[in-house]
Amino acid sequence: MKTYPHIREDGTISYFEISNAFPWSWGFMRRVLASVQGVSDFKRVRSSDDRLAFVYLGRSCVVNEPFGDNSRYWIGPVEKEPPIDMTPIRDAFSRFRFRLTFDGDFNR
Repeated sequence: MKTYPHIREDGTISYFEISNAFPWSWGFMRRVLASVQGVSDFKRVRSSDDRLAFVYLGRSCVVNEPFGDNSRYWIGPVEKEPPIDMTPIRDAFSRFRFRLTFDGDFNR
């Protein structure tokens, strides 16, 4: 999946964006996030432009859809300071491939 990272001068990623045109379900989103060591405490958010909250290495992070109908989801920490490297999470989304799977009877 294509990601749109914001890279700091030291080469680390402070946040990144992914397309929301992809057929995302919150289950897929959570599964990708859960594959990253240090990610925990998922919570679906419905009262703001934040769509999903989680903790990464002890820091509060969100999946945000600016203005509630943007073409991209913004993924990053709630607080900018101190800096945290979001590269492992961005890499997990970069590796993710959506594949349809069917049951065995469908393929016969």
